[in-house]
Amino acid sequence: MDALRQIAAERNIHAGAEARTYIFYQAFLTSVRRHGRLNELELTGLFKARSALADVDIPFMFKDAALAPALYQRKKLHLGFKSVRDRDVVRRIFAKCGA
Repeated sequence: MDALRQIAAERNIHAGAEARTYIFYQAFLTSVRRHGRLNELELTGLFKARSALADVDIPFMFKDAALAPALYQRKKLHLGFKSVRDRDVVRRIFAKCGA
């Protein structure tokens, strides 16, 4: 599926129902590329912002906001964040993959 998504991205083909999936995929890779691991807050922010630009859906923008306090209390939401030490390794991996 990832290979098909990559081909679709290269050809700029996005089905209406899969547009948000593609936006999530790109936000996820952006966060990992920057930090070497996933930054949950950055992922959420990028995903929601890019989704809003593609399709203004106000209820979708705030759909998950009520979950944040409970996730934070259960230590499932991490506000502090550290990147991996050697981000050059991550850059080389992305470069080798052509991403």
